[in-house]
Amino acid sequence: MILPRSALPTTPVLIEGIDVLALHGKLLVRARATDGATGYAFANSRLDVLLPILQRLVIPFFVGKDARDVETLVDGVYAHQSNYKLAGLAFWNTVSHVEFALLDLLGKLVDKPVAALFGPVLRTEIPIYLSSMRRDTTPEEEVAWVGERLAETNAGAIKLKIGGRMSNNADAWPGRTEAL
Repeated sequence: MILPRSALPTTPVLIEGIDVLALHGKLLVRARATDGATGYAFANSRLDVLLPILQRLVIPFFVGKDARDVETLVDGVYAHQSNYKLAGLAFWNTVSHVEFALLDLLGKLVDKPVAALFGPVLRTEIPIYLSSMRRDTTPEEEVAWVGERLAETNAGAIKLKIGGRMSNNADAWPGRTEAL
């Protein structure tokens, strides 16, 4: 990520606090600047089990720092208090929520969508593929479902799960992979 300094506020944006809020059964991460500006990030469904990492190891590193340095801060939190020992999805998931909330805060301060902080629009459409995460369907059911979604979306490709979950490539049931 490279945020051009010219896209950011010209004065420091000191992070006063970062909170986790509940809204209609979902979690949000809110970043607050000392001037009252706020930014929000919708949390994924696993943040509730990761709250101790977020609240004890990640948030304290960001508080009091300049949000305009978000790129450097994301790198710095990794080494802070031996956080590198937690390398992996659980740690970076919490960091990403803070990063998104800070980017939202910065975008609001310059009255631009977050995407504009990264530079000009390079394309207005992107190619997509469909992914089916199911393993409990028959090959015929899976092909029918994916076929319907392809017709609806005009996706350029598909990705199907084959083999059983964490099964060293053993099929979910015999012959499913070959049939797909």
